[in-house]
Amino acid sequence: MCIGIMYKGTQSYFFNADACLPIIHPRTGIIEWLPWGMRSAERHVHFFNGSTVTDYEIREGNWAELQPIPVRIAAQRFAMLDRDRDIHWMPVPEGKELRGVLARWRNAVKVYILLSRDSYSGHSYEWKRWPVFRPATRVKPINIAPENN
Repeated sequence: MCIGIMYKGTQSYFFNADACLPIIHPRTGIIEWLPWGMRSAERHVHFFNGSTVTDYEIREGNWAELQPIPVRIAAQRFAMLDRDRDIHWMPVPEGKELRGVLARWRNAVKVYILLSRDSYSGHSYEWKRWPVFRPATRVKPINIAPENN
């Protein structure tokens, strides 16, 4: 499970109630920090609980009513939580970007990290789901500091 990201020295952990992800605007490259996923303590009948969504769930149409939009997440590192509840920080591969999905219900938005069902062995652990990466685009990100993070 992906539970944290690091961008320019700022760490964001999903378990914090006000957790946000730094999203790269597709045309301008400006960074906007948007709410990350939904915690079980939150009450919303349309958004899904959790910090992630699988590519399979998107393809199957399970999220169709949330109008999912692919987004680029600005991160140099990400944190995975293993079944023993140990946190493992890992670098985003060189020349790649972490992918996410922006979900929308009326005026509310949430961003989820996109995972594939491909397994990955690393840090002496077998991960059953792994974040999706794509080649980085040429638009250079411009950082705008988050208000609350």
